[in-house]
Amino acid sequence: MSTTTLSADNRLHYYTTPGAQPYLLDTSTEYEILSLDIDPNTSTAYATLSTSQRILVFDWQGLVEKEYAILPRAPQEYDLAVDGSGQLYAYMSEKGRYLTGPWVDRYLLKLILPQAKAELIESYPFKGSRPTGSLVAEPDGTLWLLLMPEGQLLRIPQEGKIEVFAQNLPVGTAGLAVNLYGDIFLTTPGGVYRFYRSEGP
Repeated sequence: MSTTTLSADNRLHYYTTPGAQPYLLDTSTEYEILSLDIDPNTSTAYATLSTSQRILVFDWQGLVEKEYAILPRAPQEYDLAVDGSGQLYAYMSEKGRYLTGPWVDRYLLKLILPQAKAELIESYPFKGSRPTGSLVAEPDGTLWLLLMPEGQLLRIPQEGKIEVFAQNLPVGTAGLAVNLYGDIFLTTPGGVYRFYRSEGP
């Protein structure tokens, strides 16, 4: 199974098999990458930038394309997620009032890159400043969105209502991941939490 990773020295590497010699794709400091996600079927890597609304597309040979989506506002946070069909989604918070408030607009978006569009799924205005969020997608298109400091984990299915899956999460919860069995992992100052949703290992 191939893997793309962002190493501690800000380099993107592509591994054809576990333990194999990696290929260097690019040095991320050239782009100031904010987030990175991998198409589970093609291993194409998508990365967002801290300096623009462009999305960089990498394969195992390196940068292959620069895509673009017109966002509701200039982003402070811009977290990508790609599902099993290759559809891209994004969570973003606005840059303009992020540090000062009194309100910060946050959006969950479906990205239509061929048309440079960002379709609104839901908005999450926050009273205050410096909110954080993290987004992941399951292969079937189910989205998971972590909103802090509210301490909420939301499940957003392709059809049906958005539900609060967990709340009152610890202060400082930041990382979010989902495995192939649908189990949810969260990183907190006290360690890694796992929500078991199946009979996987």
